[in-house]
Amino acid sequence: MKDIIKKHLKDLKFTTGLKQFEEYSKEDAIRLVDSLNDLFLNYRWMTDERCDLIMRFGMLGEYGEFVRINERTINGWIQKYFSQNQNKISTEIQYHNNESVKDVSEDEKEYWLEVGRQNFRDKLELAKSRGYIPHLSEWGAYWYGKFVDKGILIESNYQVESMQGDIKKELRSVGKWIDEITVKAKLSERIWQLFILQKIKENFDFEPYLK
Repeated sequence: MKDIIKKHLKDLKFTTGLKQFEEYSKEDAIRLVDSLNDLFLNYRWMTDERCDLIMRFGMLGEYGEFVRINERTINGWIQKYFSQNQNKISTEIQYHNNESVKDVSEDEKEYWLEVGRQNFRDKLELAKSRGYIPHLSEWGAYWYGKFVDKGILIESNYQVESMQGDIKKELRSVGKWIDEITVKAKLSERIWQLFILQKIKENFDFEPYLK
């Protein structure tokens, strides 16, 4: 995992324009890599692939703006990654045959489930207080699927075909290639925005559905 972290830190100036890693002494650079490696290893569900994705998406700004790379920044990225992939990770924790995963305690499972629930509550409160709906990725795409499964988010209640047409027009207008994955992601985002606004207006109680 250290090699993955080093690679991303060395690419920091190309990805973000920051020269933090270059400005460090050799000793400080080693300490930073070691501390981040220890941080990643604290999470038993962490893999090299997930470490790579978290570092890459974090540096691209997918988890919010940042000015320095440190343990606090990376920990925030890890928690956002978890909230977006909560269902898959929770399933792995419960069913994976790998002994390191099987040994995860019930308390740790519940801790991470609660991290995801609290993240949702925080985003909902932000939406209520400021009238600003954060991007679906900040809530965690897990919740979109969960609410569809629970029957409280019904995609057919929204003007899906019309929104798909608008999205494709927008992509064409900026010269972007139209692919179904991009269209689906943008469509889900728009439906999510309308869904949350609607539920806030209805004073809907999400709490029973967060369990």
